[in-house]
Amino acid sequence: MTITTTQATQRSTWEWLVVAAQLCVAALGAFYSYGFGMRISGLPLAVLLAANGAFFGAIMVGYLADVLALARRRRVPGSLPD
Repeated sequence: MTITTTQATQRSTWEWLVVAAQLCVAALGAFYSYGFGMRISGLPLAVLLAANGAFFGAIMVGYLADVLALARRRRVPGSLPD
């Protein structure tokens, strides 16, 4: 019986900063969206808006990080295929 193990690649400092930013923005999005939902409707909508705010905040930070990484790679000659 052969056992194969795989090692996950180590995350760079940039990737950890993106993860930390996603968590912070997700928490802020959830907090403010929950408050807004409580103000306009009640608990069910507040919980739904909190989840939506957290998700939207996290994906927006991920998108911004991808755009910045692509712009950075374009500045370095030869880093993108022609």
